[in-house]
Amino acid sequence: MSAEVTRTDAGRRRAPWGPGFDTWQSLFAFAYRGFATGLCVAVFALPLSAALIGIAHPLSAMPFLLLCALPLGPALSAAFHGFDAARRSGAATPFAHFWRGLRATAWRGLGIWALTLALLLFLYVDVVAVSGTPFAVLLGPLFAVLAIIVLATAPVALTVVSLPAGHGILAATKAGLYTAIRRPLLSLLTLAVLAAWILIILAQPVIGALALGGFALSLIWMNASGQLAAIGVGVGSDVSTGV
Repeated sequence: MSAEVTRTDAGRRRAPWGPGFDTWQSLFAFAYRGFATGLCVAVFALPLSAALIGIAHPLSAMPFLLLCALPLGPALSAAFHGFDAARRSGAATPFAHFWRGLRATAWRGLGIWALTLALLLFLYVDVVAVSGTPFAVLLGPLFAVLAIIVLATAPVALTVVSLPAGHGILAATKAGLYTAIRRPLLSLLTLAVLAAWILIILAQPVIGALALGGFALSLIWMNASGQLAAIGVGVGSDVSTGV
């Protein structure tokens, strides 16, 4: 018995990759998926990037910037669809998963993203209107909370759209709003990842957008999936039963 154990241990030591080969393979697949997804999403972010570079005062052209950000909606839903497909199949084909996700979720992702940007524009106009008035002290915190809820709702709604069940915009928005309010800590974690990613993009655009974009989106997607799992929404489930 001891001789067999000794031969087994010796065989493990002689293995070229050792017992951690599966771990290294998983890390490589995760890195490849992150870089590939970040590259795909960066292509759809080109209009927004060009607008930010060409406009001297971006805040003064907020409606135009939000319009340029519209292509990001289908890209985000396609990225989330790709992450879910990779989790199901285990295949390291991020470009193919992204393309399939784009074909399956583009219009619904665009609808959810357009609604998100419209609400953010509405809040921005209200903030500008009340700034410098006596109502700013009262309405400022309210607008801030509403903006947080909108930003926390969008990733979860896009994740619901990316599921194979083919949920519609209304059901996805309902689930996103429900989880954003019911799971505030997870919502704040999503916003923290988003804020850190934006700061990196502002400091180092190439590194933030290309090198870290897919990994940031992967973290946001995993957090949104955890929020949905907490209310019973996920693979093979119905949003109406979870909410």
